[in-house]
Amino acid sequence: MARQKKVSLSGRHPDISRISTQYEETTNAINLYFSTDNLNFNKLFLGWTIQEVQQRKNTVQQENELALSLMLLSALEARFRIDYIARNTLKLKDELSRAFREMAKAKGNRVSLEDEILEYWKAYSEVNNHLIGQVKSAFLYRHWLAHGRYWVPKLAQPYDFYSLQTLCELVMDTFDLQH
Repeated sequence: MARQKKVSLSGRHPDISRISTQYEETTNAINLYFSTDNLNFNKLFLGWTIQEVQQRKNTVQQENELALSLMLLSALEARFRIDYIARNTLKLKDELSRAFREMAKAKGNRVSLEDEILEYWKAYSEVNNHLIGQVKSAFLYRHWLAHGRYWVPKLAQPYDFYSLQTLCELVMDTFDLQH
């Protein structure tokens, strides 16, 4: 039996809707920065061709999208882990909460999101297995992002910020996540 340490929640986990707003804000800022409407455009890009400016803008936008995609998936992971902790401490009577408490007795808070938490959701909830599979696949993408993108990922589908945002919204609407 694993000795379960109490996790002190920081309350600093990112909010999915705030990340979506941040994506729009930073995209608008990037567009303005690389626009001739930017009062410093001529000074910043002196000697650059329009194609070079456009290429740099595209690179910055792509990196922004990847960074905020990682943040979205990190926020989603936090929501699942907070739910796991809440179900263990609130002693809810549903089948999933009981199964989580049994797992917590054996493993404490050192549980795998994909291999344990999401598998328990599949086994002990009414959530569609296909949706759980989509979430697991998205976390493979998160691993690729978080670990430096040095390999070619084998993903079920291509991801971008908007597809991940849609998936996160679907999860928040479908899963009965606690706290």
